[in-house]
Amino acid sequence: MLSNISDAYIIDFILQETIKNSVVWEQGDGGEFYLKNIKGVSVRLMLRERTASSICFLFKYEAKEAWILEPDITNTFALFGRKYKTEPEAHLAQSMRQLVKAIRSQHFSNGLRNREEAEEVKKEVFNQFLFGRGEE
Repeated sequence: MLSNISDAYIIDFILQETIKNSVVWEQGDGGEFYLKNIKGVSVRLMLRERTASSICFLFKYEAKEAWILEPDITNTFALFGRKYKTEPEAHLAQSMRQLVKAIRSQHFSNGLRNREEAEEVKKEVFNQFLFGRGEE
């Protein structure tokens, strides 16, 4: 068993699994995304985008909780993008942003598939209604 697993490793692992569609994120009533269960652990993505954007992942196993928070940006002016204290913090932040993008993309793609299926069903039902094709 690993004794010291970095936050970036965990986020990179979930990112790869999300890209491969090995894990499917669901959207809750409040708009947040979550994974029901990966080996007994639930994962929830929480975004706060009002003043300064921040990303948080909450991991729950039984009554235990662990958090991965987006690193704080420095007050140093950055000409292009955000500036973090260290390179590992910059990597973690970039991976977290990529994961959020992948989650939103996965959800959007699933929504499109559901809409396409709904359109097919609608077409079939209306054809039956108007033209009596199928069961009589």
